[in-house]
Order: sequence, then structure tokens, then C-alpha cells
Amino acid sequence: MLCSVDYKEALKYHKQSKNDITVIYKHITNADDDFLGCMTLNMDSNYRVLNIGGNIGAFPSANISMETYIMKRTDFIKCIYKIASLGTHSYFEDYIKREISNMQVGGFEFKNYLKCINSIESYAEASKEILKKDVSTELFNSERKIFTKDKSQAPTIYMKNAEVKNSFVATGCKIDGTVENCTLFRKVEVGRGAILRNCVIMQNCKIEPGVVLENVIFDKNIIISKGKELKGDKDYPMVIEKNQKL
Repeated sequence: MLCSVDYKEALKYHKQSKNDITVIYKHITNADDDFLGCMTLNMDSNYRVLNIGGNIGAFPSANISMETYIMKRTDFIKCIYKIASLGTHSYFEDYIKREISNMQVGGFEFKNYLKCINSIESYAEASKEILKKDVSTELFNSERKIFTKDKSQAPTIYMKNAEVKNSFVATGCKIDGTVENCTLFRKVEVGRGAILRNCVIMQNCKIEPGVVLENVIFDKNIIISKGKELKGDKDYPMVIEKNQKL
């Protein structure tokens, strides 16, 4: 799930409601087209969860579980021991389904941006959506900092022929071509006259001069020789596995 959540309000609700477990969810009206395969919540008028199912796209309206739970640490430990004692592979939702009549499980509604990434297509869609100013502003909120592994590089170098529009470009890149609506990870090299549109290029890839890429996802450490052209469909991008030379 791609989102940025302020847990303070959710925790406040959890304490006030005296739930054993609070599930954070988002109500959507396009469940017949999006969030397929995600878990859904059936709740009563008091936001008490009655059961948990899966979204098969049968109805447009659904409460999508964000698979985020608030509960006491002691209850969580009991849950782990109980699942382990069954001797089977189980998801946390399975435990809630079995015990829902013995617990008070409530839902807390999240009302901001949410994207479920569970396929290549949804990953490509999310990569495009975060280029939108309103989405990126919400996800990368300066008041809610993101702590991650620091792999700082030198600033990206934009050469004479560089033309970059509406793209995320990480540090350490070298660009001498056209980049539009793309996400470039660290240390990507775009050769002179190369054209990239609607692409996700992961770290340490080398795009040689004259290459044309559209609707393509490159995993890391890929080299594509000069003059070559790869084009995927806008809804079904072409994916190239890591460590290849094309």
C-alpha cells in the first residue's frame, strides 16, 4: 500500500473506541476496477468490523483494508502464539476472521491518497501518479519525514542536450537526452540524444546514445546499446529483468 498516514488520529480513535483491534481502511467507489485482490471490510453503522473478505470486483463500493492494525503489544504476542500453535501458514486477517466474534474489531477511515501495488500494471500506474503535484506533495510531506537508508551521491549532471520534464531524478545521474514523465533511480546514465518517456529506470542503468524507450521498466544494472528502441503499452509496460545487456 502506497500512502502517507498520520497515526495520531487513528491511535486516538482506537483508545476512545476501546477496540481490541482497529483496522485502518479507505472507502472507495471504483472497487470493480481497482484494488482487485485487496482485503475488504464489512462493517456496521458503528464501524465495527463484522467480517473480512476479498475484493473480486463485484461491486464499485468497498471498504479497502490497508492491512494496518492498531492493538496492544500483549494482544499481538498472544495472536502470534495462537497462529503458531495451529501449525499452518496463516495471514493476520485469517486470525481476525476466526476470532472476530470474540473481539471488538473496529475500522478507522483514511481519507487521503492510497494506491495498492500488487502487479506490474499497478506499479506503473503508481509511478505515474506520484509525478502529479498533489499526490507527491501529500506523500512527501515535510512534516512527516521519511527515514530510509542513506545512499547520497553527487548531484545529477545535466549535459548540453538534456531536456527533462515532469520527472523524478535521483542523485548521481548523468543526462544528455530527453526524459519525460519518468522516474530515474540513482546513477542512471542517459546518453546523448536518447529519448525516455513514461519509464521507470532503476539504479546503475546505462542508456546509450540514440536509444528510444517508452513505457518501459528497467530493473537495476541494465545496459542498452546505442540506437536501440523498446516500446511497451501504456497500460502494460515492458519489464526488463536486472543485470542484462541489450
